[in-house]
Amino acid sequence: MKPHNFVDSLNILNGIITYNDIDINEGIAFEDQRYSFKLDMLQISFGDRFTLDVGWQPDFDPSGHFVVVAIQDYDWLNPVVKIKPRSLKTLKRAIEKAAKIINEQMQIKDLPFRNIEF
Repeated sequence: MKPHNFVDSLNILNGIITYNDIDINEGIAFEDQRYSFKLDMLQISFGDRFTLDVGWQPDFDPSGHFVVVAIQDYDWLNPVVKIKPRSLKTLKRAIEKAAKIINEQMQIKDLPFRNIEF
């Protein structure tokens, strides 16, 4: 049973949800839904240059935490924002804060590209 209202209630400004696998229910014990706490939970695209990614680290571990990262130009090693909330309530605020920061960055004219070598 997916709590669609969590993702649907997010203010992600001009972001587009490209992946959504959040199925956590705060009313159910962690142990009964431990496999919902995984690395890949939510991804939001902001144009061609920004991605907002949400996951849980370490996977399936009750002592872990959510990780919200804002990525520019696929530079995963140097996120624009990295926040580590522990609850759905603080996760919502972290996602919205990261979306706001991304939106502000997108407004910068001639924002330099991050050159990543593979």
